Amino acid sequence: YLTENIRSIYIGTYGHINPHIFTGVVITNGYDPHDYENIRMNPRKDKCVFSHTGSLYGERNPFIFLEALKKHLAKNPSHFEKVLCYFVGNVEEELEKKLMLFAAHQRMDSVIHLPGIVPHQKAVEYEMNATVNLLITHRRGSEYAIPGKLFEYIGARRPILAISDDPLVVKLIMDHG
Repeated sequence: YLTENIRSIYIGTYGHINPHIFTGVVITNGYDPHDYENIRMNPRKDKCVFSHTGSLYGERNPFIFLEALKKHLAKNPSHFEKVLCYFVGNVEEELEKKLMLFAAHQRMDSVIHLPGIVPHQKAVEYEMNATVNLLITHRRGSEYAIPGKLFEYIGARRPILAISDDPLVVKLIMDHG
């Protein structure tokens, strides 16, 4: 099982059908330290770089973050030149259109970048060269497991901004800072 919570759900749901459900163990997510070796480090000293790696779709999208950033940039127009946002990975087609329209309407074309799907090593490079990595969870329905992306971000050793009310993510942050 991925979490103790998932184990409890399976025991409660299927324990009466299959006794092997009770013998399962919890093995949590993690990251492979070797993925973070020999990565080309080239942090942008002149920019605040936000990076999200992974899939974006439906309610798992960056608009809460982008609306907040838009408000900040409206109050601080000189910061347009100092901020970059990379959304690396698969972006659902309809969401990509919405992101591009948002960027155009908010004059954030120079800020928002969608590099698309890249090899894992390149994604790790984005994570390690970011000023801040963005953890974006579903708005509901993901509260049974901690996203694996969080562990990759920990491996990248960069600050993480979690845009989530997922109880397991919140608990991890509260318990471990």
